[in-house]
Parts: sequence; structure tokens; C-alpha cells
Amino acid sequence: MFIEEALGEPLTAGRIAQHAHLSPFHFQRLFVAHMGETVGGYVNSRRLEYAARLIEASPKQKMIAVALDCGFETHSAFSRAFRRHFGCTPSQFRDNPDQARRQRSLTRPYLLTQPADQPIPEPVMEDQPDMAFVYRTFTGTLNGSFFQGGASISRDLINGLVHEAGDRLMAVAGSFPDEPGQLNDTRVTGYFGGLVAKRYHSVWGEDWQSFPAGRWAVFEHYGRYQYLYQSWNRIYRSWATENETALRDEWPYESYLPDPDFSDNKRPTALIYVPVL
Repeated sequence: MFIEEALGEPLTAGRIAQHAHLSPFHFQRLFVAHMGETVGGYVNSRRLEYAARLIEASPKQKMIAVALDCGFETHSAFSRAFRRHFGCTPSQFRDNPDQARRQRSLTRPYLLTQPADQPIPEPVMEDQPDMAFVYRTFTGTLNGSFFQGGASISRDLINGLVHEAGDRLMAVAGSFPDEPGQLNDTRVTGYFGGLVAKRYHSVWGEDWQSFPAGRWAVFEHYGRYQYLYQSWNRIYRSWATENETALRDEWPYESYLPDPDFSDNKRPTALIYVPVL
């Protein structure tokens, strides 16, 4: 993604829009719709995440060098932005990274994006029994979404799963243990398949994942599946960061509700399950 590769350079919405071959007005509207925040807010969050990772990896590096590498013109501007974002100065972070404000993501704890204008609804807490997930592996995201482009899910693939699992099938689901590093991430892995009560001999699936009995925070998603990643972002970067509920070290997953009506904003089309203690 252009933004990811140019964090150390001057980045305006106009320049990014030009690279995307869009007018600045239309680009900014599309960006907010997809990301849930402004272009400037996202760029600032990415620069500061990059700075925190640089300091953590090379604590002896001079702060002015980190500032310049991350697109800040002066040390003072960088220090103010860092403290406002993480709650500590760059020097304090270097001495003790654990004191920094962070999100509860194992892969990108320092990506503190601005919360979306529309708050995420409070989840319903559900206790689920032991389950097994039969899946196939898909690699890469397109515009933030798994199972798109060359890695899209065909109707034949879904029908094969439904036919094989039969009455055992509890839900058609997707699971994403790892968070994409950017909107178009060619290396991140997602898993598509079905949830059943216990394993069986499967020809359709590549492998199985066990989901032990436990509690799940269940969030509703409304609208098209291609925007599910926005709901995931709001959950992990807003709700999970602000909420005191501890997360279990299990795969989170999304289940796709039958007969979705994408034009009906009053009916959810998918449910997102986050493992909690």
C-alpha cells in the first residue's frame, strides 16, 4: 500500500488521492467509509506505530533519527505527538515500553487508530460448548477483506462443505488468528470452513482446529461481508482497548448468517465471536 511505503515522506490526502487516481474529495470519503477514520488520522497512527516499533527494536537509535524516518520534521513535534498518542514520551517508552498505551492485539499492539464515529454495539456474552472447526486455508487480503479477489470463496466450495457436513454443521465460518499488516496483505492467512460439535472424517477440509468450551463476546455485523474488517477493527481497536474484559488465547471467528439481506440495515448478516475469560 502506498501509505505504508511512504510514511517517512510528506503525505497529504491530495498526494495519496493522486496515487489512487481519484479526486481528493472522493478519495477522502471512500477512505473514511473503509477505514472508519480520516486520512490524516490514519497516517499519524501508522507513523507513531512505526516509531514505537523502531524504538523497541533499536533503543540506542537517536530520537531525531526516528522522528525523521517516521515523517516528523522536528524532534519536538515528534515527542508531542508520541506522548499524546501513547501517554508517555519516546524516551520513557525506550526505557519501559510496557507503560505505553496500546491496543489488545498480539500482532500490532501499537496501532492505536481513532475510534469510528459510529460506536460498536455492546456484545452479548455467550457460553459455547466444545466445537471443532474444519477449514481450508486462504492467503492474502484485498482492500482489507479476506476471501476476496483470487482467494474468493466460490459457491461450489460452500455447497461442498454444506453437503459433506449435513446436519452436523452448526455454522459456516471464517477465522483469522493473525491481523493483516495493511489493507492489501499478501502473506496473512485466513481460514474458511464450518463449525461442528465434534470432528469427523472430512474429505472437504484441509485440517481441523479445536475451540474449547468457554465464553465468547458476540458482536453483530450489518451490511456486506466485504466490510466485515471494519467491524473487526472497531472491536479490537475500540471495544477491546477500552473494555476491561480479558481475552482468551483462542482463534476468534465470524459466522455467516443464512439468507443475508444486505439491503436491510436492521438485520445482521454475520456474527463476530471474540474469546473472553
